[in-house]
Amino acid sequence: MNTLCKKFPAITLATLGAALLLMLPACDPASSPEASREAEERAAAPNGQEQYIPGAEEEAEERIVEPRHGGVLTELGDGDAYIEFVLDPEAGWVSAYVLDSSARERVRLTTEQIGVIFTMHGDDIPAEERTFSRALQPVESALTGETAGDTAHFETRHERFREAEGFDAIVPTIRVKDVEYTNVSIQYRTEQD
Repeated sequence: MNTLCKKFPAITLATLGAALLLMLPACDPASSPEASREAEERAAAPNGQEQYIPGAEEEAEERIVEPRHGGVLTELGDGDAYIEFVLDPEAGWVSAYVLDSSARERVRLTTEQIGVIFTMHGDDIPAEERTFSRALQPVESALTGETAGDTAHFETRHERFREAEGFDAIVPTIRVKDVEYTNVSIQYRTEQD
């Protein structure tokens, strides 16, 4: 060390030491340009708000569910399954389809019927006739192999559905994949409604 000090004056050693200290942060991965940008983004995001996460938008788009049969989807639980109601006012019937968490695949039920309490929309319907109960019956299909007691499609017909402008409904109880859902609320709006 003494020889090193004799060859380099004290000022040169101090300068060299200061230069090394300045270079150390450049060796630290936390000081990379990417790390600096991430730190700035974290600091810029207000507390309690979501930050941008690459790929999150695409993932959210995948979770968007659309009615498969052109009806109205109602979520069961936290998206565990869906029930889709379809109204055909010209024919006077309502169908219900039980679907999986993606609302794409049918979920067959062993139940013999689904009870529903309907409240019809429309100024032409007298108040005492707006609310009524119906049991949606299982629909068998040779195409899908569904039978009564093993189907995802249920249907009911009634004169009050003819020319209906929509309805609110309550399914008091429905069991899907060993989970019982109670007081499922449906709001069905037609284009006129």
